[in-house]
Amino acid sequence: ERECCPAFMWELVQTGGRPEHVVFGSGEQTLQAHPAADDRPLREGALWRVDLGARYGGGYLSDLARTGVVGDPVPEQQEAMAWVLSAQRAAIEAVEPGRPAKDLWYAAERVLEPAGLSVWAPHLGHGIGVGLHERPALAPAEDTPLVPGTVVTIEPIVAVPSRREAYHVEDLVLVTGEGFELLTQPPQELLRIAG
Repeated sequence: ERECCPAFMWELVQTGGRPEHVVFGSGEQTLQAHPAADDRPLREGALWRVDLGARYGGGYLSDLARTGVVGDPVPEQQEAMAWVLSAQRAAIEAVEPGRPAKDLWYAAERVLEPAGLSVWAPHLGHGIGVGLHERPALAPAEDTPLVPGTVVTIEPIVAVPSRREAYHVEDLVLVTGEGFELLTQPPQELLRIAG
């Protein structure tokens, strides 16, 4: 695991950013909110997740998370990731000025409920700018309305206890006067590292 972190940091530098954080874990470590990479090997079939960010010109921060698998995923992993991506898509499509931030949480929860899943973290995302966690929090009790010009992260983290795994995707979304603009492109499936 530990050998992956410098590679992620190098990629951030290549995009013109100054790395601020890289959180990486595999297997059962994906169930930790912020796993610390250690010397465990990346095992065939193991889920992994990374949460990383950098500071760019003008001092603005990025924050992005991805989930993948070592080798080929099993159908249960593909299905869980599909639910997470659908929940993220529902929350993104709910972004519009004036909407209470909590509505994004509930949009994701409605998608996950039929699968018996739910958002595992206390929030679905947060505002981001010069600070990493700015208001509004995309949380169940957050009534703050979304305002044009605000950038939010939309990051469902979903645990699947029966598999001892957690799935996480995070992307940046700008609230516009008419709705939203994606600043990063969500993945379409689990990423893969050769086994």
